[in-house]
Amino acid sequence: MKIHSNIIVFLLLTAFSLFSISVYAEIIDHKKYTTDTETGLEWLDVTETIEQSYNEVEAQLEPGGKYQGYRFATAEEFNTFIGHYTKTIISQTQVRQVLPVSSNIDHLMNIIGSTQRVGKRVRNAAVSKSDYSEKHWARMLDSVVGITTTGQSHDGYTYIGYSLLAKSQDFGTKIWHYSIASMNKYVDRNKANPEAGSFLVRDTSGIQSLIDQELKTLNSKN
Repeated sequence: MKIHSNIIVFLLLTAFSLFSISVYAEIIDHKKYTTDTETGLEWLDVTETIEQSYNEVEAQLEPGGKYQGYRFATAEEFNTFIGHYTKTIISQTQVRQVLPVSSNIDHLMNIIGSTQRVGKRVRNAAVSKSDYSEKHWARMLDSVVGITTTGQSHDGYTYIGYSLLAKSQDFGTKIWHYSIASMNKYVDRNKANPEAGSFLVRDTSGIQSLIDQELKTLNSKN
């Protein structure tokens, strides 16, 4: 009976801690994964799956696999995650959004993992394709890129794409841009990208289900 009492106390304390987390929502870094307490989702660092194709990662989601318990996040979930961290309302339809410098996005990129290896120069799409003058070019300084999915399928293919968080410097205006985008397109399911991983999440609310089941079992024995 004492053992049952200890279990109940433990479960109640766990439930209380979950309630406390939900009241005081925040982003918590656990080194290899990050918790968004507002959604209850744990985000595996994107660098944990870098250089692995969609199919390679998907195979490891099965019981006994390296990423058991996780699933592919959607682009909408990724946008919501960034919005909670930056305390910014992120549009779910706008392709690219500029985030405020005050949001300290560098810290978040460090937490979830940078996938970019070298600096890149990219042309400003708003200018003429024939104008490659220095002022119309920007350097991508750092980025976090990972596969996301909509959960939809067509002809046996899951519609997947890359979601990203990128930091670039506009040489024309000298303005620092902190951007978030969802680049929806069909990605080769068997091809690994050396500068992209996968955004995998797991739902911590499953702990509550375990608590409910354990309490139900204890009650049936009493």
